[in-house]
Amino acid sequence: MIADDYRPIQQYIIHDLNRGATLYTAQGAYDETHRTELITIITQQEYRTLLNYLHSCGQKVFVTVSTVNEVIGQWNSK
Repeated sequence: MIADDYRPIQQYIIHDLNRGATLYTAQGAYDETHRTELITIITQQEYRTLLNYLHSCGQKVFVTVSTVNEVIGQWNSK
């Protein structure tokens, strides 16, 4: 996801959902603006919770969703 102010979303994912996240620098092709892209892997229920949070915070957020078939590592050990 991309948001002008990603830090509150990052904190929500880390502290409220107890999940990790990865930050990438992205550059828009249209206006060449640099922004930070935040990526996380969460369950469908956590996704619904995150969407509720995003709707309540009032930010304009660009979200992409991909289905992950397999995760190798200690992703869901909570």
